Amino acid sequence: MLESGVQYACFGNHEADVGLGALKQRLERWHERGGVWINTNMPDLLPELNLPSSASVVGLSKDGHNARQICLLGLCTKDPGLYNAPDDFGGAVYTAVECNECGLDTAKELRWRRI
Repeated sequence: MLESGVQYACFGNHEADVGLGALKQRLERWHERGGVWINTNMPDLLPELNLPSSASVVGLSKDGHNARQICLLGLCTKDPGLYNAPDDFGGAVYTAVECNECGLDTAKELRWRRI
């Protein structure tokens, strides 16, 4: 993905399919190569990696005179029908914050911090 210009990624339910050890290795490799993996609503998932809960990106207009800042969030569904142990992010999906609630709360916090 990095070679195609994708720098930011987040968890989806299929990242749970590889197991925690393999997932951790892939995330470390992604980071080493310059990628940013965003984890907004699963704080109990691999906390030792210190994954950011958001990322701020500034884009310029085509003429270069205007800029916009956007914040990216990484929200993963906690729909119980999608996960079965051991393919459940080591149980972290069950302590995840619900996507809509987390997204709204995080957006409010980022606006308050003027990010």
